[in-house]
Amino acid sequence: MNKITCIRLENFTAFAALDQHFSPGVNIIIGTNGTGKTHLLKILYAACAVTIGEDKEKGFAIKLRNVFNPFEDRIGRLTRWQSISVNAKMLVARGGGASYSPSFPTTQTSPRW
Repeated sequence: MNKITCIRLENFTAFAALDQHFSPGVNIIIGTNGTGKTHLLKILYAACAVTIGEDKEKGFAIKLRNVFNPFEDRIGRLTRWQSISVNAKMLVARGGGASYSPSFPTTQTSPRW
């Protein structure tokens, strides 16, 4: 089992941009309310669940939708809302070269990556 080594987010929920590399040991996530700590953990959980967990048969997009449960299951609701339509981008990388990198616009209604 390869550990998650880094995560990059752009326009995803609370994050305008995040580029975080993880240490090989214990990582501690701290921050004030509303800064995205829980969203970060949900993304990491979804990435683990589709590779080694109970949801191997599901795709990452479906797992993200099920974990976040956006209004009316519209995956575009997970983009960081701005005055213009934007794309949310994500990269979750694991040791050994495996990675997930979905991207979707504000207007997307179903998970199809």
